[in-house]
Amino acid sequence: MGDYIYPLATLVLDFFCIVLCIKLAVTHRSAVWLVPTFLSLTLLLGSLICLLATASQNAGQTISEMASYVSLFLFLISAIWILVLVSFSRRLSPKLKPEAYDEAEFLTEHSDVILEPRVDERPTSDHKVEKPKPYVAEPGIEPYDVGTVQLLRPRRTVFPTQYDCP
Repeated sequence: MGDYIYPLATLVLDFFCIVLCIKLAVTHRSAVWLVPTFLSLTLLLGSLICLLATASQNAGQTISEMASYVSLFLFLISAIWILVLVSFSRRLSPKLKPEAYDEAEFLTEHSDVILEPRVDERPTSDHKVEKPKPYVAEPGIEPYDVGTVQLLRPRRTVFPTQYDCP
């Protein structure tokens, strides 16, 4: 009875792989899933042959032992294969519900940029801007000591005289 566990489990796993691949091919409307379906069908045929070799009365002892080893190998391959199929189906499944796709499509169709010309209502829009008068420094006043450009430490623009030196 123990000889039939791996071939039967492999047969069931491969059957689920084929059903999953056909479901994904139909739901995603993609022919890409036909290649995994054929690979799953190949694994199913291999597990079926191992099951028949194990159950056959005419097969010799050597063939039955090889079929048990091959069925164990096919079981591991089928388990990995179904995990790969489930992970790819989860990865390729849409993240949004169909209602969200409809809303996104509605927003992309109805969100055109509407440019409205606006009138400039600032007080300088109707008036001609006059050219500013150039700054002329008054004699005797240092420009860095007064006004908006007043520095914290006045900057000297003249060379020190003999009276300024210590």
